[in-house]
Amino acid sequence: MPRGRKKGASKANSEALSLTDVSLSTVRVPNLSKLTWWNELSPSEQAEVEDQSKNLAIARVMEGQSRLRMGLHLSTLKDILEPHGVYQKFIKRYFNFSLKTSYRYINGYNNAKARLPENVLKAAMARGMQIVGDTREKPLGIYTAPVKKLPPPVEATEEQANQYLDQLEAVRRQQRAKDSTHEEPLPQIDTETFLRHVVHFGAHRFNMLPHTNKVRSAAAHQCLAMLAMKFGIRNPLQLTPIAVPDSLEIKRGRPPLPRSQEAQAEA
Repeated sequence: MPRGRKKGASKANSEALSLTDVSLSTVRVPNLSKLTWWNELSPSEQAEVEDQSKNLAIARVMEGQSRLRMGLHLSTLKDILEPHGVYQKFIKRYFNFSLKTSYRYINGYNNAKARLPENVLKAAMARGMQIVGDTREKPLGIYTAPVKKLPPPVEATEEQANQYLDQLEAVRRQQRAKDSTHEEPLPQIDTETFLRHVVHFGAHRFNMLPHTNKVRSAAAHQCLAMLAMKFGIRNPLQLTPIAVPDSLEIKRGRPPLPRSQEAQAEA
């Protein structure tokens, strides 16, 4: 039996697709046999670690299109190396992955694997589609909502899987276009809140202007004229300056307690 290919070894390895767009010979992997714990692995485990490490190195070069692949290879390495207590040290030293980052990739791959049929998952990996997410709210990332709207076929041939992914991408683009044109209604505020925020912000920026009457006066008139246009006021205005009421002042420090709480505090 070939070295490193024991019966039933690494289901993940059978899921991996051959990489034709990146030459294996161009990717450098460190000499793993020099690791102090290397001989603790069985020959089949050593072969699998070498294979997955090289494929992980390739996937990392292609990171923009290989998050699913990276999750696959990291998952396989974790299953082999974690029982020996060397997984975290290995990925940090040779791939500069933190444990948290590696789990994000693994969780993303596992989420996709749990929700997509095998041939659809393989086709997505071959295409480099980012059908990957590591959160409960978006387990498939940007494709979470599209997959809910267009569930994948349970048993799909390779051709059917690619047709499905074409349709899924179309649904995602339609949803993105719809989201970009849909404007959420602004929250309602009362008049006092509006005046407080506008006056306070305007006064703060006004105080940052050069301290010359000519500049400040011109800026104030231009500001008021532009605001009138923004507010839909087309007729000429004649304004009489009024003092800002205390109720609209934004004071520094803690806000005053309501009267009921103030009485309790004094008691």
